[in-house]
Amino acid sequence: MTGHWETLRVRVATRIGEPDDNGCMNWTGALDRAGYGQITAGPGRPTTLRAHRVAYELFKAPIPHGMWVDHLCLNRKCCNPEHLEAVTPGENQRRAYKAGSR
Repeated sequence: MTGHWETLRVRVATRIGEPDDNGCMNWTGALDRAGYGQITAGPGRPTTLRAHRVAYELFKAPIPHGMWVDHLCLNRKCCNPEHLEAVTPGENQRRAYKAGSR
């Protein structure tokens, strides 16, 4: 893992809270308007990224091209890799509809 990714791993780990009663590990850093955690990162020109996607890539696996990362717990702030799953955009939308919004 390159120095950039190792630094990012440490930054992300310090902004993820301890598991709550549901096992959610909530993002303690900045949130976007939709309630998702966000972090600015990148070698060179920084980019704002959604924290749950970064956590998935750092602690679980690369996100396949074209896939979204779904919160199985329905908690947008959650960064627990066990609560995250890479799915197609269509599957993400079906799950959101079934859950009643998201």
